[in-house]
Amino acid sequence: MDRTVSLLIISPYKQLSEMIKEIVAVRSDITADIYVGNLEEALAITRNLDLSCYDGIVSRGGTALQLKKIPNYQCMILGYLEWMSCVP
Repeated sequence: MDRTVSLLIISPYKQLSEMIKEIVAVRSDITADIYVGNLEEALAITRNLDLSCYDGIVSRGGTALQLKKIPNYQCMILGYLEWMSCVP
């Protein structure tokens, strides 16, 4: 059975979130809630969501570093572009 991955994606700017939306739209194995928020704004976004609904959180750069503060999530920096993946 195929599994759909549910992601919370927090992009630091609108143009990047638009590109991500295009990619997610053509993938049948990914669902994503995509928000625009930078640094502390990203933490505020996560406070208003039920994070247990997501398989992971994806962000980048300084925003990703801020998200490392989320309790009960293991976070790792992926690749030289500093994308971060957080999983419960």
